[in-house]
Amino acid sequence: TKEAVGEGEACCASLAAAGLVDAIASRDSDALLFGATSRVFKVLKVEVEETKSSAVVTDVDAIRRKSGISSDGLVIVAAILGNEYDGNDGSKRGTGAHQTGLKGALPVVR
Repeated sequence: TKEAVGEGEACCASLAAAGLVDAIASRDSDALLFGATSRVFKVLKVEVEETKSSAVVTDVDAIRRKSGISSDGLVIVAAILGNEYDGNDGSKRGTGAHQTGLKGALPVVR
């Protein structure tokens, strides 16, 4: 058992980077920004009957390969789009750069 000192996703990403885990289960995408090096299960439902189990999986390497963006680049994209760390407006999500979506952010980061 490992207890995270700070963000759980940061701890999970460091465990993946060290090769100690094969995947991360988290509803939060922060694991990607903390440098997860494996698969991130956004939704993981395990049933006794295997055929009823399901998962929504994010393949971190595939994202980096297809987008051409490094781990640091993903952090910049998150800052441009807005995230839970950038706003003090009381909302769960920050505001990011005004009127800039993913299509606008990707070319800037590349």
